[in-house]
Amino acid sequence: MCGSLIRKPAVSGRFYSSSAQKLEADIEKLIDTRARQAEAIGSILPHAGYMYSGRVAGKTVSCLKPKDNIILLGPNHTGYGATLA
Repeated sequence: MCGSLIRKPAVSGRFYSSSAQKLEADIEKLIDTRARQAEAIGSILPHAGYMYSGRVAGKTVSCLKPKDNIILLGPNHTGYGATLA
């Protein structure tokens, strides 16, 4: 493993709850633990606030078999630095 990055939340309390307990409860509502899971080498998920795209992201994640390691790629919303980070 190359290392891990812990990023401080940029929009806590705006697009998701600033309470860890409330955030965990909100996410648990979006995950279907009974969903049939499939192997996948990649997936594209929406990443808007949970109120906008949480149901789609939750349904997608629910259908994927968990992996030991994941790689997240996302757009640069600020315009500073690399185009992809």
